[in-house]
Amino acid sequence: MKKGMKAAIVSAIAVAAVAATAGCWYFLFEKPHSEATATFNAAAEDIRSKNADLSSAIDKIQSVIDENETPLESATLSDAQTSVTTARAAMREIPEMPSGTDDIVEAAAELGKPLDYSEQIADLDDKKQALTNSVKQMKQVTNPAEAFIVERLQGIPTITGMAAVTEDHDPNGNLNKAGGYTTCVFFSDSQVDRSKIFEDSGDIIEVGTVGGGSIEVYSTADEAEKRRAYLSGFDGTILANGSHSVIGTVLVRTSNELTATQQNELEQQITNNLIELR
Repeated sequence: MKKGMKAAIVSAIAVAAVAATAGCWYFLFEKPHSEATATFNAAAEDIRSKNADLSSAIDKIQSVIDENETPLESATLSDAQTSVTTARAAMREIPEMPSGTDDIVEAAAELGKPLDYSEQIADLDDKKQALTNSVKQMKQVTNPAEAFIVERLQGIPTITGMAAVTEDHDPNGNLNKAGGYTTCVFFSDSQVDRSKIFEDSGDIIEVGTVGGGSIEVYSTADEAEKRRAYLSGFDGTILANGSHSVIGTVLVRTSNELTATQQNELEQQITNNLIELR
């Protein structure tokens, strides 16, 4: 065999060997590694997208919490905070991609497990709405105007009339005084037996709470509670003046001439109307 031909054959064999080695390396190492990397990255991107949706829902409710406004029901705030904590704990973390192919495959399989935040997002939205509504309700019953009280009393079927006190016509003499009410609306109720009223002049304000009830509005909840505590001192005595409960800074009173059931039902109707969001 000629020397040139031998050299050509050796070169061909060498090239073939290199090609075979490269092919083996690609199919046994490079291709599996690239596929594992692609699978890992795709799973990671899917998680990032879903985490972003969950983070958005968390941010929305957190912004309401951070406003630090007082809700009517304190439980709505604690429920919102719990919902945020639970959602953050549920968020799936994305680890650094390993270097080894087998480790990447294992990590990608873990990342690729089903992930659904719909339950957490729905809970966050529900708790945000509940907190938002409760804050609005608290604002409604924090030193509301006379017109608001009158409007909300008008929807109660047994209330037949109402009148707001003025500084010139205020039996208690407390209107706009320190610690006194900023608004007071007396009302008559059809469930009260008028024959039991000692002096029924027909003037709703003069008849007073015994004719049906009254709504006293204070600047602060402490002032309203102080007034309620004072009235409670007469409970069970000859000077008992009916039921009395505080919602926000509003004192809701009902006549002592109503039965306990009637008092509770009327008080609940009034409270519901005061906090109803319209």
